[in-house]
Amino acid sequence: MVQGLSEVHEVFEIRRHDLHINGKVVCQFSDWTQDELLKKLVSLGGVDIVIHAAGQPTVWRSVKDPLGDAEANILQTIRLLQLSQKLRPAQFIFFSSEAVYGNVQNPSELSERRPITPYGASKLAAEFYLETLLPEETKKLILIPSFVVGEYMTRNVIYDIVIDVVRGNDVSLQYSGESTFNFVAVKNIVHAVAANIAQLAQGRYHLPGVDLSLHEVVSIIAEVTGKDFCVQYGDRTRLACLKTEMKYASAYTKNSCIRSEIEKFAARISVA
Repeated sequence: MVQGLSEVHEVFEIRRHDLHINGKVVCQFSDWTQDELLKKLVSLGGVDIVIHAAGQPTVWRSVKDPLGDAEANILQTIRLLQLSQKLRPAQFIFFSSEAVYGNVQNPSELSERRPITPYGASKLAAEFYLETLLPEETKKLILIPSFVVGEYMTRNVIYDIVIDVVRGNDVSLQYSGESTFNFVAVKNIVHAVAANIAQLAQGRYHLPGVDLSLHEVVSIIAEVTGKDFCVQYGDRTRLACLKTEMKYASAYTKNSCIRSEIEKFAARISVA
């Protein structure tokens, strides 16, 4: 996302131990205080827009370590919001999650938010802190993507399958092959963010992508990697050869930006 936005904006990226401008490290630090970071950002000309896309991104880790999840997704968010109180940006963009809805299928912005995992609870808490801690004049924009697919994606069902396939392992899934997930390519998120920045939009919006069944996902990954592997679905069906799966991959999904992002991720993981 930084790479895409830096084509038209000057992007300051705060990572754990360094500060980047348009992808290049300009400062490194071991334990900066908020005041030190504030002074540095002000010396660089201040900040017009804050985009908060950091945090702990997986449900399973939140269940295993709810305190760690709360530290990453609630307390770190509060610290960034406190910094933003002093920076007073024109817009604050926060990436939330569909986990805030619990078990709701195909939720919309109007769906009731009832999380059932620590991860969903921490993302919902962050949404409320956003509403209460930011300056009144700062435009508040909450974006809710489905499963994000990109070269540097973190844990999701595509990530897990590709990792197993590249490592030469068979694939075991807890869902049936007909189970459908909504995937959005990272470049489409960049376009959405850029459009909302241009309009200084505010509100709460979903970023829907492409609906794919696990059959289709597995077919695309088989084509992209060129590897044979077995799949065990949650309904216990087992495939001896992935070539029997190819009938599920439509021309649209094979040529979509989702496939392109899977190719980039698989290539990076193979080299690593």
